[in-house]
Amino acid sequence: MSAPARPAAPEASGDQDGIPVRFTAQVPDSYVPLPDSPSPEEWSETLDRLLPTVGGEGRTYAMDNMPRLLPMLQVEEVCKTAVHISVENGSLALGMLVVGLLPTRHESALICAESIYRAKKEEYFREVPESELAEIDERLAKGLRGPEDTLLATKLPVGPGVTSVSLRSMTFPRPPGIGQGPPPKLGVSFVQLAVPAPRDYTVYFTISTPTVHHTSVFANHLARIARTVSFDEDTVAKARKGGDVVLTREPLGGRG
Repeated sequence: MSAPARPAAPEASGDQDGIPVRFTAQVPDSYVPLPDSPSPEEWSETLDRLLPTVGGEGRTYAMDNMPRLLPMLQVEEVCKTAVHISVENGSLALGMLVVGLLPTRHESALICAESIYRAKKEEYFREVPESELAEIDERLAKGLRGPEDTLLATKLPVGPGVTSVSLRSMTFPRPPGIGQGPPPKLGVSFVQLAVPAPRDYTVYFTISTPTVHHTSVFANHLARIARTVSFDEDTVAKARKGGDVVLTREPLGGRG
């Protein structure tokens, strides 16, 4: 199996340049933003926050390999990335948050969310027997749970959203000089929230973790983020003045 493809969403139409993007959300303080530049000083400062007690060969290895993420961080659709490292119940919890923007050119957030839900439902469950699916019917979330995926249509303070939790097996390239044999395969959980703006674009919050036994920890983090998403101009203005709210961005330049 492979990782989920680019977030499922209604097909964008027309010219994708110049979509005004104004949104904000609060991310837990435990998430350390990753630099989007190759500056060794910035990466060193990031490692100081992520791994304050690691030195010697461990720090050298991290400094040599973490900047390899840079091509992903510089993708136009990626707005923000951050990493969480903690110890939960005696074991490591490692997660990477990616905030992405996708032009969807919709005029109704509800219709956009319904389209995202239908596309994901087809992707996740088209080959899963109905006997292996369980319905979820809660006050603020309705959807399906399968063997490897959970999909929910959610009611958020900001409006409709789509939440998914997926487990995948991924093959990771082995760093040069580290070990022998075929590249290792690891289980990775993806917890994702798609929130359509009132019109034109959708914001995706995705947390991926190879520490799959802590998936619920990251699902709780995403739920906290979900409750703070806002497209309200006053809230965005407050964020720009240096409040606790983060993740604002003005233009979304697309590719025609």
